[in-house]
Amino acid sequence: MSGTDAVASGTDRPGTDRPGTDRPGTVRSEPRAVLVGLPGAGKSSAARRLASRLGVEAADSDDLVEARAGRSVAEIFADDGEPAFRALEEAAVALALGSFAGVLSLGGGAVLAPGTRKRLRDSASPVIHLVTTVEAAMRYTAGSDRPLLAADPSEVLARLQRERTPLYDEVATARVSTGGRPWPAIVADLLLAIGAENAVGSDAAPSSVGVDPVDAARR
Repeated sequence: MSGTDAVASGTDRPGTDRPGTDRPGTVRSEPRAVLVGLPGAGKSSAARRLASRLGVEAADSDDLVEARAGRSVAEIFADDGEPAFRALEEAAVALALGSFAGVLSLGGGAVLAPGTRKRLRDSASPVIHLVTTVEAAMRYTAGSDRPLLAADPSEVLARLQRERTPLYDEVATARVSTGGRPWPAIVADLLLAIGAENAVGSDAAPSSVGVDPVDAARR
């Protein structure tokens, strides 16, 4: 897959007049966009770049967890275990989905929580699955201290890709490819995916695939 592949439809398509979207006289209390995907898909970097283009703030769920816990993600994993981290993550994501009006990137495992998946499906915010390859994710995560990638990152990423891709697609309104692509092109596709075509600059053209009408069963 290259470029943008929409998986939402009808009145649920990003940019349509749904509750919580930017309409005259309303105050937005939900994210302008939510980014999900494999570790190393570039979610945090994409969120910062997209937020800059939109003139809003970016936030990452791992940073939100660390701010609330007063410890790093690695420390939480080491001291309390993954279940404790996932509980903190679900709470942080739930709060952000109801109160943060910028671009929100979620940790790769956030979609493991059934409650988080339901909130994402029910949200008025467009949810974009950033799709990458294991090889590109390996390059992106090299030298990081991500707990789940501490041993044999290639094998772990391949397994996570198999296990989590259906979950990312379950909550997504669109898919955008990131692996090996230049950032201007990725951001242009993201803008199209959330219905913000007017913010696409002249520095890069969006994918020729564009954002197509979609499978209503996804949402």
